[in-house]
Amino acid sequence: MCKNIMDRSITGWHQDVLEELFETVQDEISRGYVEGFYIGRTTDLERRCSEHGCDLMILLYQTESDDHAIQVEDCLIKQSSPHEKCWNEAEGGGGGISQEESGGVYIYAFL
Repeated sequence: MCKNIMDRSITGWHQDVLEELFETVQDEISRGYVEGFYIGRTTDLERRCSEHGCDLMILLYQTESDDHAIQVEDCLIKQSSPHEKCWNEAEGGGGGISQEESGGVYIYAFL
């Protein structure tokens, strides 16, 4: 299980909260102790932490709509991919968006 799970979640219509979500991502990943991160979705925190061995999970966005979660995840990945710490597009990283799980949209951080 992750050492820390932080809830910075934002709810609301996905198009209305994207700017605030982008700012939250930038705030979190700019911290000096974050060595790498990726953005993804999950409904099973324990399994995801175990699979990826991340040190910190930050809940960014909650919705009951699978489509909204997928759209938010996609936008955040596209916006964050150029960042040097982003592992979504890195070799061995998480790749693009996942179609298999919704739930919350998270930052998975490695410290």
